[in-house]
Amino acid sequence: MKAGPSDKKDVNLFRLNAWWGGAFGAVAVVSAAVGFAPAPPNLNFYRTAESQDRILQEVDAPVYAKTQYDAYRQTLSRAHQELQFQKQQFYYVRQYLTFERLSREALESSGDAERVALDTRNSLQRDVTRNRREVRDRVANVRSRLNRVALSNPSRARLIRAEVLLREADMLADSDQWYDANDRVSTALTLTRAAEGEQEERIGRYYDADLMRQWDRWVEQAIDASNRSNSTAVVIVKHQAVCLLFDSGRFVRSFPADLGKNSVFDKNYRGDEATPEGRYHIVKKKGSGQSKYYKALLINYPNEDDIRMYRRMRAAGSLLPRTMLGGSIEIHGGGGRGQNWTEGCVALDNSDMDDIFKRVDVGTSVTIVGNYSDYERLLRTNQKS
Repeated sequence: MKAGPSDKKDVNLFRLNAWWGGAFGAVAVVSAAVGFAPAPPNLNFYRTAESQDRILQEVDAPVYAKTQYDAYRQTLSRAHQELQFQKQQFYYVRQYLTFERLSREALESSGDAERVALDTRNSLQRDVTRNRREVRDRVANVRSRLNRVALSNPSRARLIRAEVLLREADMLADSDQWYDANDRVSTALTLTRAAEGEQEERIGRYYDADLMRQWDRWVEQAIDASNRSNSTAVVIVKHQAVCLLFDSGRFVRSFPADLGKNSVFDKNYRGDEATPEGRYHIVKKKGSGQSKYYKALLINYPNEDDIRMYRRMRAAGSLLPRTMLGGSIEIHGGGGRGQNWTEGCVALDNSDMDDIFKRVDVGTSVTIVGNYSDYERLLRTNQKS
């Protein structure tokens, strides 16, 4: 049975309605999907945190804030991995909350790293600058006294090593390598303090209370004997590096003196390069041509006290078996160098040697002391020209 015209109209109308229904349904589904789509990631924190790496490199955060910088890089890496992971997920189940949280944490970590790097760098810079100044001052102090107060060979080596390390620290500081500069200057400071400490300990002997009382007594007895016998007397004060001349108990004049390289010590044996301490007298006058150093006044070293001390040290095992006592200590010319360089003798400038040579005789007392408690008083006595 064939459909009539009215039936065909119904079929077409049905199809049209179905098409429009499907279209409206699809639109509804798409509309609903759009309504539930995830929000795109907020990249502001991530991009800012990422750009911080350039700043952290400029302040050397990998060096001066390594822990904080590593934490920043790890957090930033986790944020990047989280972002990539979410992009691989089905569109409608993506969520970026973890990524955004990690981005904020990375930004905060970068701030911590920058602050710590700047603080550490500035602190190191201050320490290095202060310690370099201290090393220079201490080295200069030790060097200024080396002419009169010698160092042992190990301490000399320490001082030289400290000066080398100081130069290295200067170069490293100029290159902003503050950790390495601090290592060098800290070691230099330790070495310099050790050398200076040895020097201070040696100088401290000049202020030993028992020795000072003994030295004062020797000097006063020598001046008193000079006064009573109307004779000349020579007093050598090692700490002041001077040779004093007295006549009839009155101060005449002072001569700058160069002493033994290790004159801060009392002489104990041959080769120790120390100037002896004790009460001696002149046993021979050597004119020009009779001495290696212009003219000379030979004294009676070793005296009985020196011999007794030497024997005690040998008995106590303080000296090597073949160590000899030594002798031939003189007041001679060739001095005026402003430093202690002799093997134990007292060296005067040649013109001073001429002066003292004509004022003394064989038998003139020569008293050698480490120090005197009131040195200025010796020079304030009534002078005799």
